[in-house]
Amino acid sequence: MPTLIDKSGVGSSTVLFSRQMLVSSLKPMGARYVFPCMDDPAMKATFDVTIEHPKGQTALSNMPSKTKTALTDGWVREEFYRTPKMSTHLLGFALFDGLTSLEAVISRGRVVRVWAPFDPEENSSVEVALNTTIDAIHNIERLVPVEYQLTKTDVIPVPGLSVPSSDYCGLLMIRETALLCDGQESSMSDQLQCELAISKAVAHNWFGNSVTVEWWDDLWLTEALSTMLAYESVAYQRPDVNICDLQWDDMIQPAMAADIFSRVDLSSYGHAVAVREDPAVEGKGIGLLRMLDTIISDKEFLKAIENVLARFSHDNMNRSQFWDAVAEATGFRIDVAAFMEPWVTQLGYPYVSIGRYEERDKARNQYFVQLPFYYSGYVSFMRHLQTVTWEIPVTWKSEGHTDTRLLTMIEEKSDTIPDETSPDEWVLGNSDSRGFYRVNYDNKNWAMLADYLQYNHTLLEPSVRAVLIDDAFNNVRGSILLIPTAMEMTRYLDKEENYVPWEAALDALHYVKTVVHGSCPSSSQCPYHCRLQEYIARKAARVLKRHSFYETSPEKRLLVAVTFKAACQNGNRNVTKRAKIMFDRWKRKRLRIPPDIRESVIHVGISAGDQNVWWQVWKQSNASSISAQDRQIFLCGLAASQQEWVLWRYLHFIFEEDKGITVQEASLIFKCVTQTKVGRETAWKFVQGNWEKLTSKYADVPSLLEAIIQSTLTGLSTDQHMEQLEHFSSSVQERYLRELLDEAVHATRLNQRYIDRNMPYLQDWLKVPCATRVDTKP
Repeated sequence: MPTLIDKSGVGSSTVLFSRQMLVSSLKPMGARYVFPCMDDPAMKATFDVTIEHPKGQTALSNMPSKTKTALTDGWVREEFYRTPKMSTHLLGFALFDGLTSLEAVISRGRVVRVWAPFDPEENSSVEVALNTTIDAIHNIERLVPVEYQLTKTDVIPVPGLSVPSSDYCGLLMIRETALLCDGQESSMSDQLQCELAISKAVAHNWFGNSVTVEWWDDLWLTEALSTMLAYESVAYQRPDVNICDLQWDDMIQPAMAADIFSRVDLSSYGHAVAVREDPAVEGKGIGLLRMLDTIISDKEFLKAIENVLARFSHDNMNRSQFWDAVAEATGFRIDVAAFMEPWVTQLGYPYVSIGRYEERDKARNQYFVQLPFYYSGYVSFMRHLQTVTWEIPVTWKSEGHTDTRLLTMIEEKSDTIPDETSPDEWVLGNSDSRGFYRVNYDNKNWAMLADYLQYNHTLLEPSVRAVLIDDAFNNVRGSILLIPTAMEMTRYLDKEENYVPWEAALDALHYVKTVVHGSCPSSSQCPYHCRLQEYIARKAARVLKRHSFYETSPEKRLLVAVTFKAACQNGNRNVTKRAKIMFDRWKRKRLRIPPDIRESVIHVGISAGDQNVWWQVWKQSNASSISAQDRQIFLCGLAASQQEWVLWRYLHFIFEEDKGITVQEASLIFKCVTQTKVGRETAWKFVQGNWEKLTSKYADVPSLLEAIIQSTLTGLSTDQHMEQLEHFSSSVQERYLRELLDEAVHATRLNQRYIDRNMPYLQDWLKVPCATRVDTKP
């Protein structure tokens, strides 16, 4: 029976302090520092928890409080009911003051409470979070055959939590910015992320708490399954949101981008913390399960989930047993393990080249060639992938056959099938956007697809349009295509009415702008960077012209947010003028800024303002009444200053205790500062000049040092940058940081090759006659 006592106010390495709050973090090996135990996931036990704490504080654990005994020194001994049998890393406790709760009792007397650092009666965000938690419980109970077993559920906001949510079986710890969202004042993006974070924490009751993996290497599986349940819960609650599009944008695309640089395969992550924090892990897990869904039916997959929950409820499971359950649900017509294991145990993922040719006897065939996908020049990755193959389910459609179907399973390096299409119609691989692979075509097919988007883009699903754009630009980075082909895929964007293709295009174009701008000595010598900005701004402004800042549809709100941001970042005069007016009215009269464009308006205001404006926003970011989301917006907006000395001073705030910058906020500040060229240059100088102070202050937070390096070194592309990197790398002692710097050196060489190979073609493409900048009011 562990007794958790900390009268000194100083916790062990297993706890996280923020404000007046102490919370546990026992995953993966923290439990052994609290009490003697075996902390492998498969080693389960029941726990009797006793916490001694000051009288005025609130203590929570997995189970309801059983008894409270007053001690003589003003402390309280609080005992909790015995937990169900569970892994040590699921044991949770929290100790805090200053939070109050809003409570509801649902079916069978189950109690749900949401805690907040303000009066729940005065802020609707607590009621929203409570309702979202209850909805998630009911929605997932409809999806799976096992009921939510916990008699009580406490949901607490944890400032600065490194992941959106952590579930400890009845005690849900959720990052404050991901829990307390106001339905009226929060952006649609924030609302959806809040709903997903809460729903995922609830979904862990089934996969994570009830069904637990035997060892950390398979933790990605329960993480992926619980996340999929969370998305289905949100889909049930929001039928006007396309969940497939949202999932691709949130999880799959970031995972494919990150997996290029991953140093280990999916099965080799031996620690839960790594799994939770690396998008290449959780997103790839979801991507692989989505792809499995292309070769089995939805009904069969749901049957497999039901079998797993029935068979392993309150027990351990490994991924082999999960593959067996899926195979059993299909009547063993598919060897699921043989299909899935190469994807799980091998680094990276493939791309498939699709082409057509005619035999001498006039017979026509389609050929499919699979190769490992990597960015040209990424040497360490290339060496490993020379002989790797996957079993790839290629879904397919053509201009004359627009119904998606599973065309072929590529098991070897190449395959050939009879061609039923006309040479003058396009073909499309990964046509349901569920494959965790990229696709390439010959130039003629790319051109036909670009034309089809220009005139008939709505006949393809939004996620499919996004995949086309994402594949084209990544194929350029892999030296498979030249950049004009990718740029042609964006010509239709002024007609695009869905945010997902816009997100994909802007993410891809951001890399192009960054390396182009970074290769120039000064912004005045970058005419093609300016021309590229004009091109993007013109497309975005034309979309904005058709919409209001006060759309009601979730997808339209997301579209307005992303296109308004694109127009502002790329300098559309009329849109930025509107933003400046809204910023000025907010600054002088505190007039409301529409939630979906608030972040962009703050950025424009800071970028155009002087240091007095900067200090006003800084003061506002520290106001006691500000929400966690708005503080994050202000902190990021302050990084938009175009004055190097202001940014240098801002970065230096992380060393000043009186500024109150948390570890997670320091990471956010670096990430936001490096979104502009002046910011990247300033951050890079700052890191070089203050490395000893950074490593001294954050020695116990390696994830922050990694985040600083990764965000600061993105987009470097000159010989001077290379020399600075190599010199800096030689002075860093920590091995894991040296590895990151070595990757940065590889990435810089890759950027240089990208510029050398594509700049002449990009310059030529941008010279194509086009209309003068369109300055229309959105």
